[in-house]
Amino acid sequence: MFGRRNIFGILLLAFLGACSKEPPREAYFGGMIKNPVSEYVLLYRNYIPVGPVDTFRLDAKGRFGHKINIDSADMYFFLHGEETNMCFIRPGDSLLVYSNSMSFDNSMQFSGEGGEFNNLLHKISLISVDEIGLMTHLVYQSDKQMLLSYINQYHVTKQNEIQRFLDKCPDDFEFTPKEELVLNYSIYFPDYYLLEGYNTLHPHDTISYTIPFRFSLDETYHPVHYFLSAYLFAYMDRRLNLPDSLTPQACISLAREVDRRIKDTISREFLKFQLITNNLSAQTPQPSYQQIIDILNVFPSIFIHGDVFAHEYIRLYQMHHRHRKDLSEIVK
Repeated sequence: MFGRRNIFGILLLAFLGACSKEPPREAYFGGMIKNPVSEYVLLYRNYIPVGPVDTFRLDAKGRFGHKINIDSADMYFFLHGEETNMCFIRPGDSLLVYSNSMSFDNSMQFSGEGGEFNNLLHKISLISVDEIGLMTHLVYQSDKQMLLSYINQYHVTKQNEIQRFLDKCPDDFEFTPKEELVLNYSIYFPDYYLLEGYNTLHPHDTISYTIPFRFSLDETYHPVHYFLSAYLFAYMDRRLNLPDSLTPQACISLAREVDRRIKDTISREFLKFQLITNNLSAQTPQPSYQQIIDILNVFPSIFIHGDVFAHEYIRLYQMHHRHRKDLSEIVK
């Protein structure tokens, strides 16, 4: 009698343990970098390299990897030397990335649990890079139909990649809502970047468009992606009236307008930096040393993570000026 009760008790505990088992709160991220240029791969939760970071040290063969804590599926930003890319990681994934630093993006491949979806995102991203690179010159031409025709051709190419992915999946497969949202950013926002650019240059002959999925600048979170930042740059650039020579006060006004229109903190931090540095790069004559210093001094009132952007700002401009020590002293 005791033996039967004991077996029943063990089975009951096992059943209850199975019912109360929590979903995984970790994932594995690793892989290999061929011809590495640094000892490390860094993995960030945000597009801006601040906040939680996982550090991976490469072994003698360029391999790396360990488990990371993760509460929900999200986009991650990883960095090796000066090279960066994005990946989508879910709890329970075991994601491996391979890349050759001599051709970082073009050689990149993902494998393991979660690898196929990341390969799909990466293929679409490469198509979008090609789209922007080859079609930006069309933005300057007053031919809407040609621009729209090429955008449609690239859209078909991206949809064909998605169909090839789906052909390998079970019949009942569905993307999760977040996977679908990330995928939509990759598909559509290069198109809208080009359309916004066209509308900036041709204000009397603009192209109207609608975003065919749920998207709002009032949202406080987006799965941050390179092409969303490109689109936001074009979107805000068309709505700002910046002077030919940027002043500190103009930078503050720019920042306030971005903060007013875009509620996602990460997106607007990177966007403000883009707008300032792109405007300075296009300035004629080139910005003076004093102008660079004056703008750098207002960074604390523009950015939440002012020190991160200040160091990147210095890196961009110190090569054009010999006052490297003076620039570095400002952000110590």
